[in-house]
Amino acid sequence: MPVRLVITTYAKPGKGAELAQAMADRCRAVQQEPGCQQFEVFQSALAPDKLVTLELWADQAALDAHAQRNATRPPHPALAALRADGIRPREDRSYWIPGSCAPSTVREAQHLFKAIEKEGLQGGNGDNNWVV
Repeated sequence: MPVRLVITTYAKPGKGAELAQAMADRCRAVQQEPGCQQFEVFQSALAPDKLVTLELWADQAALDAHAQRNATRPPHPALAALRADGIRPREDRSYWIPGSCAPSTVREAQHLFKAIEKEGLQGGNGDNNWVV
């Protein structure tokens, strides 16, 4: 069963664009890992220092393998330098999507953000408030 992670990250004040770029570079690498169906970062247009990473893994085993790889890597210095201090909230979700596993268009991603916001994630307000 696919596993969805929604991770909110905050940049140090005024560093959202730099953090988004550094995270985008990492996303491209992680997208090549076995079982990764989505690993993307989105930056809020209303709160530019707020970013959300959407991960979708084929199953728990793929996510566990990714976590194990992360545990053996040193922290990325640029990410550590740009992130605000504090906890990064994470939501793990398991579900099945008939006929599809990950949003593949901006409209689908925006629809997903609306659903996430409805469930209590603070951030954008409407279809055009997240930068993809």
